[in-house]
This record gives sequence, C-alpha cells and structure tokens, in this order.
Amino acid sequence: MVCKMELSGRIQVLTGLHIGGLKGFSAIGAVDSTVIRDSRTHFPMIPGSSLKGKMRTLLQRHMQRGSLLSLSWDQDKPEVKRLFGGKQTVGSGDTKKERIIRARLQFFDCFVSSEDIDKELVEIKAENTINRLDSVANPRSIERINRGIHFDFRLSYEMPFDDAGEPLYDEIRVDFKNIYNMIALLESDYLGGSGSRGYGRIAFEDLTLKKRFGTLPQALAQLEEATPWEEAVTLLEGAR
Repeated sequence: MVCKMELSGRIQVLTGLHIGGLKGFSAIGAVDSTVIRDSRTHFPMIPGSSLKGKMRTLLQRHMQRGSLLSLSWDQDKPEVKRLFGGKQTVGSGDTKKERIIRARLQFFDCFVSSEDIDKELVEIKAENTINRLDSVANPRSIERINRGIHFDFRLSYEMPFDDAGEPLYDEIRVDFKNIYNMIALLESDYLGGSGSRGYGRIAFEDLTLKKRFGTLPQALAQLEEATPWEEAVTLLEGAR
C-alpha cells in the first residue's frame, strides 16, 4: 500500500541568504562568492540538498544529549534515519549485515515564487576582515539573495504501513512531530553560510499538507484536501 503526502508553502528570506555556487576564475572587480542559480532561468534558488542537510543536522542535535555530532550519518537516531535514510546493522556474528533504510522524506529544489521574479533578487554585500596583528585589510564581496524574496517549498512524505496494510500510526505521529520540530528549528537557526554574521534567516509561510498520491486511511480523510499545517499536525497527533 502506498500513500504519499505533500507539505507545500513558501520560504521567505528574512535576512540576506548566501548558498554558494561553483567557484571559478574571477576577474579583478568581480564578485568573490556568488549564489547558486537555476541553470535554466539563472534566477537564484535554494537546493533541496541544502534544506535536507541542515534539517537533518538540526533534528539530530535536538534529539541527542550532547552537542557534538557523529561524522557518520548512520550513527543518527533511528527516528532521524527513517525520515532521511541511512543504514542499520542487523544480526550478529556470521549473520551480521547492513540493511538500507529508505528515506520517507523527499526534498525538492526551491525556485523563486512567480510574484517575485520581477523584483531585485540579489545584492552585492561588501565585507572586510582585518588582521589582528598587522591591521592589514582583506576586502571581499558576497552575493546574497535579498530579504523579502519568496521561494516555493515542497516536501514529500511516504506514509508507512505494516504487512497487513495498516498505517503505522505510532511512527507517523512521531515523524510529523519531528518534521514540525525541524521546521521550527530551522526558523530559529539559519540556512546557508555566514549565519553567525546574521545571514540566512528564513520563515516558512502558508504551509499546507495534503495527499499527493495513493490511498489515505479513513482517520486522515480530511487530508484529501489541502489542510493548514498546524491543523494537519493536530489531526495526525490524534490519528488511531
């Protein structure tokens, strides 16, 4: 049995956002670090990989006791691995083997919302670092997505079922609690580079959840239609 849900809405850039593109030769006077862009339109974009990596890191740090992260994704909590994917060791001795854990979440690249494509999308921010010992300046220029620009956001979730085709409600409730938390965590943190200097603050807007494909269990029939995010989370918390 298959049921795919889609969480959609918009991301608003609250402070200049820099997710770097490819670095090549820069002529004198050129921008030192540009933003990544859609190769078709040349508009700036937010890669799904940037959202996935940041959200996974924030969720894992939230769920573990210490602040230091393991270098291996496969050391993440089971609740994190079932959302983002990973490996699990099963068996012991001669029967020991690794099992692949499929990700229940699929991220999408985020492109500039249609109402903003005629706006000034980027700015060039001049920065400077001063050597503490000899006071030598090191000027540079950074391209950033302007605050106020919106990007269309999509996130897909594949609902888990047991062998009898019954929804695994306990896991579903935990999954959506974690999705809710990682969105709130990202809004309180930053996306992209230079977050300690104020870059990359974002906000999620107009989030709704609905069925994208497959068959919904009767307890969640309301999600056949787009449902406001907060209302959807409440519904999922009470699903049995």
